[in-house]
Amino acid sequence: MELTFFLTWAACLLSYSASINQKLFNKPLNKRFSWSGFIILIGAAFIAASQWHITIIAFFYVLALVMTFWIVVIFMHGHIHNKQFPTAVTAVMLLSVLVSAGGQYAA
Repeated sequence: MELTFFLTWAACLLSYSASINQKLFNKPLNKRFSWSGFIILIGAAFIAASQWHITIIAFFYVLALVMTFWIVVIFMHGHIHNKQFPTAVTAVMLLSVLVSAGGQYAA
């Protein structure tokens, strides 16, 4: 299940970095590259989630993670003013603690 979290988080960061309002890079990434990577990573997250759940539950699980992570990314960059803050590392650490503390029922 941790793999599903990490792939979904990376996909959401990748899609966010294509926006003109993003604060991760000086210039936004190429939209075609970012959204292609988003689709590939979400597909891989769906496959990883399908190992634990049936297909429809895995789909809604990944969809709920995407919606949650997009909100988290926007709030993190809206409230943390230090541009050098390691967003990806912090999120991975928090999600690892969440998943290891609660198992598959944490999300």
